Amino acid sequence: MFAIRNWRLKALVLVLAALLAGGIYSGCNRSSLGEGDSDSATMGQEAETAAGPDGALPAVTMPADPFSGLDTLNSTSFYPLAVSIDNASRARPQTGLSQARLVYELPVEGGITRFLAFFPEPQLAEVGPIRSVRPYFLDLAAECGAVLVHCGGSPEALARLNAGEVEHIDEIANEKLFYRRKDRSAPHNLYGRFDLLLDKVVERFAPVEPDDVRLPWVIAEESAVGEAGGVAAEAAGAGVADHISIKYWSAYTVEYTYAPDNGRYWRTVNGTAHQSDDQPLAADHVIIQYADMDVLDDKGRLSFDASDGGRIAVFTGGTCVEGHWKRTASEGTIFSISSAESDTGAEVAAGAGVESAATESRLMLSPGIVWVLVVPQGRSVTY
Repeated sequence: MFAIRNWRLKALVLVLAALLAGGIYSGCNRSSLGEGDSDSATMGQEAETAAGPDGALPAVTMPADPFSGLDTLNSTSFYPLAVSIDNASRARPQTGLSQARLVYELPVEGGITRFLAFFPEPQLAEVGPIRSVRPYFLDLAAECGAVLVHCGGSPEALARLNAGEVEHIDEIANEKLFYRRKDRSAPHNLYGRFDLLLDKVVERFAPVEPDDVRLPWVIAEESAVGEAGGVAAEAAGAGVADHISIKYWSAYTVEYTYAPDNGRYWRTVNGTAHQSDDQPLAADHVIIQYADMDVLDDKGRLSFDASDGGRIAVFTGGTCVEGHWKRTASEGTIFSISSAESDTGAEVAAGAGVESAATESRLMLSPGIVWVLVVPQGRSVTY
């Protein structure tokens, strides 16, 4: 006998075993029941209705990946992961980042950022480098219904994790699921094995339904996006924007350049193409989320004040439209777009005031990979 390690294969085997056992059980009992048994007759009719006149089971339509809408899930329920990935210069190029379906870039102390990368059904062998988390990482993972994968965290984040606020896998308590590469120096060399991580997640946590994933926007087909006045070339307030530059700090500038031939935004860091898994990183949609972030302690850790919301700039298809974001206890984070014209071709200080729009609607995006860059107030952003 061989050991079944792949969690999807395990699930398939269990389902087939259950179906086979059910068929054998029904066959054995059918011969022992009399013709006048009403329960038996009713059960047979229900089975025939469910299976169809020819005995064939109806096809089950699998849902789309709720993070991007690009892929079809392998099951009606799944185990999404949110991985905290290092973005220090010595951590590049990262592994697995190119396969994420949603990525948040989040400032942390020390003049660097980290990524919170979401994987609905990982197909890769490994991911990393994996680092510690901050409280706002927890909020994002919880809203999206994902299990947080990390290595430690700030005191506040660990207190919340220990209180059971967010389902998570911490390397400190699960060393066998991770390893350290010898060609890199610590702490930029910790990697997770996706197969082992998924085995542990399936063992410890319940699966989620696609409807449990709450994104700040709605994913819709291209035609629906246009009809609803979402982010499209013809959307009210949309302006041309084929280049984006975000200067997080003096030594760290992120840029995106739109390529009309493939409709994607290609990412560079300090003028060099940002790569992962031997390929350059790109996104179908780029969103800048301006945020109030203050220094929290003498270590320079940052707080992310979400109480008042803020501005967003949404880039897709070579256009930009501006709007607002807010977070409520009942709905989580919501991104809305307005009809106000965007200030293209000018430098915009993060958090600079804009006139309130007469109308706002929930942001709608066509299927695609989304990168959300959280930018502190006062940073220079040009597009």
